[in-house]
Amino acid sequence: MEKIKDIIPDYNDGDFLCPKRGAKLASLFGLDRAESQGNESFQFTAPKQPKKSCAILGPPPQKPVALPCAPAVLFATAVHAFSFVNGQYVKQGKIGAAVLGNHVTKEYKILLYGSKQKQITTARIHCGFVLTVHPCNYVTFYDDQQQNWSLMFDSEKSKPEFCKKVCVARWNSEDSSDSLVTQDLVQGEGQAVDIGDTVEVAYFGWLLQNHSLGQLFDSNLGKEKLQ
Repeated sequence: MEKIKDIIPDYNDGDFLCPKRGAKLASLFGLDRAESQGNESFQFTAPKQPKKSCAILGPPPQKPVALPCAPAVLFATAVHAFSFVNGQYVKQGKIGAAVLGNHVTKEYKILLYGSKQKQITTARIHCGFVLTVHPCNYVTFYDDQQQNWSLMFDSEKSKPEFCKKVCVARWNSEDSSDSLVTQDLVQGEGQAVDIGDTVEVAYFGWLLQNHSLGQLFDSNLGKEKLQ
């Protein structure tokens, strides 16, 4: 990291966790109109019935149209955020970082937000979206305004979970189901692997269920011989 300048004080982690913990954060995401556990709910308002005198001359009444469901919060956590300004990363304080998704419309995004229901920025997640993993629990990406952001996670578990959600969102954003999408979760150590090298791999395999990682179906971790 380059020179860092403090400009905003930190907040408590509880201010940024999943909306199921409080209605204020749910309101920020529009989840007061939908479930916050990854489920979609459709709502519509039935149009007013025309008066009989106008019904004869006017157009036929239209059927109610279902409105698109609100995005669900797939993952949310507190992070230390830095924006790249004038050649250096400037600290923006402790904020919230969430992965939002709408499985019906296939729209996904990263949302950075303050503890007072203040949206800071968004980044649309698509198949070509790049989330770069760095040492010391850092990740970087560009938002929708091409502003570079660096996030540092307090927990070693929250960063790979965040990266998993982004990876699955990238896959879900595509119409075809035969795409191969990869995403680093932790930066490796040691000599880089090159074309022609032979490696041993420890792996986990999960089924993709309900647009997210589901049942673990295979793993060779702990076996005498790796793949």
